[in-house]
Amino acid sequence: MAAYYGKLKILWDELANCDQIPKCTCGGCKCSIGSQLEKRREEEKVHQLLMGLDDVSYATVRSSILATDPLPSLNRVYLMLIQEERVKTITKSADERGLVVGLTAHVSNKARGGGEHGEKAVTCSKCGKNGHDVKECFQIVGYP
Repeated sequence: MAAYYGKLKILWDELANCDQIPKCTCGGCKCSIGSQLEKRREEEKVHQLLMGLDDVSYATVRSSILATDPLPSLNRVYLMLIQEERVKTITKSADERGLVVGLTAHVSNKARGGGEHGEKAVTCSKCGKNGHDVKECFQIVGYP
């Protein structure tokens, strides 16, 4: 997100240098057209930022930002997107940890002699340990 925003910021700064907002020189204006044009330019930047985002990852947050009235400032939108990116990163790492824990539980269940189909645990008559019988006992066949 930071790299994407940085590239857009460079383009916006170059565009602002070429297309500057006109300022009133007569001194008698009370319409504040300069601030209105600046606000419109910032809203355009917000829309450009949001429309350039990945639809799969940011569709929900984009919809919620566009639904707010008035439209948040560019800085606020950027902070919301950074927060969403952090949440997705944390959620993704939690999902990966859950997969590893599930795999460990599955392996440890097989190691106890539970088997894949719920077979009864076998106890070795030679060493007295669960999970193998006398034909597979390491004390008889040797250790690997």
